[in-house]
Amino acid sequence: MSKSAMVSGPGFQPGLICHVEIENGSGTARDIDAQTAWALRELAAQIEAGKLDSGFHPVKTPSGVKIGEAYLDYYQLGPR
Repeated sequence: MSKSAMVSGPGFQPGLICHVEIENGSGTARDIDAQTAWALRELAAQIEAGKLDSGFHPVKTPSGVKIGEAYLDYYQLGPR
């Protein structure tokens, strides 16, 4: 479900499931930590800005190398 398709109103409870899988094995341990932290901050900023809908999204290093993916599932619970 896309965020735009979610119904708002009394009794509707929105939710988000987020799974992130990263495998980053290039560079020194310090490089790997820095690249991974940067990629997670970028992902978080995109989620916070509402730029991502439900589905799979690539997770990339600052140089654009894909190191994983994030799966987002926006859902809602109906009226209770």
